[in-house]
Amino acid sequence: MDNDKKVDDELRKALQDLLKNLKLLYFYPPSSVTFLGKLLHFIMLCLIIQPAIALLENWNFWDFDNQVSTIDNLTFSIGVLSMLFDMLLMPTDTEKFLNVIGSEFILLGNNFSTTDDTFFIGKCQLVRDLTKKGYEMVKTTESVVKYLFISHFTVPIYGFILYLLNLEQVENLPLLFKFYSPYSFSLISSNIFEYLFLSVLQLFYVYYTSILAIAILQMQILALFHIRIEMKLFHLNVEQMDAMSCVGSDQNKRDLAEVTNYETKEMHSDLETVLCNMLKEVAKQHQTIFKNVEQVNSGFKFRLFYFNMFICLQVCLAIFIFLKGQMFLKLKYGVILVTIVIVEFMFSENGQKFQDEIHLR
Repeated sequence: MDNDKKVDDELRKALQDLLKNLKLLYFYPPSSVTFLGKLLHFIMLCLIIQPAIALLENWNFWDFDNQVSTIDNLTFSIGVLSMLFDMLLMPTDTEKFLNVIGSEFILLGNNFSTTDDTFFIGKCQLVRDLTKKGYEMVKTTESVVKYLFISHFTVPIYGFILYLLNLEQVENLPLLFKFYSPYSFSLISSNIFEYLFLSVLQLFYVYYTSILAIAILQMQILALFHIRIEMKLFHLNVEQMDAMSCVGSDQNKRDLAEVTNYETKEMHSDLETVLCNMLKEVAKQHQTIFKNVEQVNSGFKFRLFYFNMFICLQVCLAIFIFLKGQMFLKLKYGVILVTIVIVEFMFSENGQKFQDEIHLR
């Protein structure tokens, strides 16, 4: 029996891309986060709390549009804060997902009969096809999420165009978030350089958040996809055992009249040994699947909570602002609404297929 044969696994390629993103943000591995990484995390925390401070200080003085805009900022900040807490304070959840994604697929093979070659080739092809499909889904999700965050770039671009055309004063130019300027400690820009600095700072905030969101979402999709493939392989391994036992039984019946009693017992013994070893491996695979499911369920507990909360709040605000906001806000939140629906559909579809795989098996 050969359990160590390897096959092309596109999920590992996606895992390497995922780890690069986590290292880019100084999140992985947690034990080797440098001073620069801690400084970056601290800066992000300072940016996150600013909309909440601005809301408490100025709520009674703002008009309706500013109040709605600040609530949107606060929702965004809560989502970012939840992701930071997830990655910084609960690194074991990340390790659980990475362990599941990085585990080897169990492919059973032996030289007892030609039937095995057919099954093994089929299992290798299954892994290649499904991991390629999983890799494509992950990359599609990454592109959609990038479009979601790119839509935020419309606000500073729109503001800069207004300034160039002398249609608005610098003090009235729109910004993405209610951030206090480090120069004047005010929410209003006093000159175009201050406005550009705040815009760049806020776009960096958006970029950082987008990479973090993509990494967490990909982690969840890849883990579910890996378990789905392992379930299919388990089913094929059981079918392989059944086919081998039937072929071996028929072969022994045909040869019963031609061989001695000693030879017949030896053939039966070889078959039983092979099937016994395969049964052990299949039992281990069954335990591995349950262990991986348990790890993923544990890792999902907090992530599903803040993920669903953020999605619901963003969709409600996006619909409201799309109907009531200015034209450039309609464009921004229209893109946000469409991309959120697409990401939610893809994530839910993958989860439903995972659930269907459980019921079918």
